[in-house]
Amino acid sequence: MDGYQKVVYEKSNVIYYLFLFSIFMYMVIYFGLIIFISTFHSTYSVISVTASLAPLGLFLLFLAVIWKYTNLKKEQSVRRAILAVAWLSLVPSLYCVIALGIYEYESNFVADRWENSPTDRAYMVDDFLNENELIGQSKENIVNLLGAPDETKYLIEKSKVVYNLGSGRLLIPIDNEYLVIWLDASDKVLTYEIALEHY
Repeated sequence: MDGYQKVVYEKSNVIYYLFLFSIFMYMVIYFGLIIFISTFHSTYSVISVTASLAPLGLFLLFLAVIWKYTNLKKEQSVRRAILAVAWLSLVPSLYCVIALGIYEYESNFVADRWENSPTDRAYMVDDFLNENELIGQSKENIVNLLGAPDETKYLIEKSKVVYNLGSGRLLIPIDNEYLVIWLDASDKVLTYEIALEHY
């Protein structure tokens, strides 16, 4: 092997190991994204969609550069590997986008789901509070919207209406969250907040 062939061989090795390293990093990035999306029930936003698609775009760009400007594609086995990796790289990105859509659906307030699936309430409560002005509403209206209040040993008071949100969106699910609604003497909403069980 003369000097030129040796340089070409070493360059090909460097590119090949760089290719393997890029696959490893791509997997690590998407593994982290999937864990983050699942843990925090992330929904569609400019940031979340960009974060889900940007690594794919950069990775495909890297593969395109390797394909066009190196000799790796001349080897049939490597060529097949690059094409296979390019197609497979779509899977984690597609998974993230679908997961965002599922959590987007779960975050929309639906009265039947609120009553029948208490464990999903934590993900719906923000949408409910954004869409409904509670201050000044009567207790009767609140019950019509959310169903009968939950009784808890922590927050039983006549001046409060309490709904158990579960512990679904807590990073460490030790305590439950509650939607606590304070009422005045005429049973109208004074204020509200989301409180922890030990509140």
